Amino acid sequence: MNRESNEKTIHLSELVSVLWQKKWWVLIPTIVSAIISVYLALGMTNIYRSSVTLAPTESLIEGHGSSGFGGGLGGLAQLAGVGGANSKVDRIDLAIEIMKSKAFVFEFIQSELELAELIAVKHWHKNDNIIEIDSTYFDVETGDWKESPFNDSRKEPEKLNVYKYFIENVLDINQDKSTGIITVSMEHESPYYAKSMLDKFIVMINNKIKDNDIRDAQESLSFLEARLEVTNVATLQTSLYSLMHKEMQTIMLANSKAEYIFKTIDPAFVDENKVAPRRAFIVILAVFFTFVAASTIQLLRFFWKK
Repeated sequence: MNRESNEKTIHLSELVSVLWQKKWWVLIPTIVSAIISVYLALGMTNIYRSSVTLAPTESLIEGHGSSGFGGGLGGLAQLAGVGGANSKVDRIDLAIEIMKSKAFVFEFIQSELELAELIAVKHWHKNDNIIEIDSTYFDVETGDWKESPFNDSRKEPEKLNVYKYFIENVLDINQDKSTGIITVSMEHESPYYAKSMLDKFIVMINNKIKDNDIRDAQESLSFLEARLEVTNVATLQTSLYSLMHKEMQTIMLANSKAEYIFKTIDPAFVDENKVAPRRAFIVILAVFFTFVAASTIQLLRFFWKK
């Protein structure tokens, strides 16, 4: 037992001795790595995040029109082709999927944002609150793209790459399945732009689903009115009138609410505390791995010669 311990002690001492003899071969790469990582970390653009907490409204939980009916009316609505998702989970998940869909993201970027301010930012000037566009990619004076930030074959960025960038680097959606509470966050080089972008996004998703429900309700009304004209059965007419009344309620409710599907619990605000990059972590990680790699190389060289 003591012999094994002595051998182990001698072995560890030998390792320490080797590293001490080759200390400059370890320290110099580590110092160089530290300098380079500090330089690169300081050159990284700060990223800021703005978040909003939302609760699903009754419009989202119950669904629109006849989809909220149960029993006989619900069955009749399904047969008539005017029923829809009537579960809380289905409606919330649908709203989230719409927010992440290509069609909605494309529409949002095209109608509410300047593409260059989204994907070609060089720096945010805090004192003046001005976003500086990277002239490598975009000519501010002419409004023309000089080169795509995504190395596309064309100068103008491809829509699919813009979508991927938005989903992977800008938008973040988290849902508490037990409560239905949703947190939507957006990140950008400017905290003011992140907040403004997020506000527009929430307004647009509310309006988008509101317009969809109004359109569906109007189509359902037209369908039910057509059925009513060819129906002579009194009980069926009563059921159709009830369904029509529900669709009209949906239209009136939608037109009366600005926050149609998501009610804001905690609004977005400008947060000037950056979320990235984690410069200290980057430097520490680079120094650690360089030190380990340099030490390992020196030890391997020693044992190889031995």
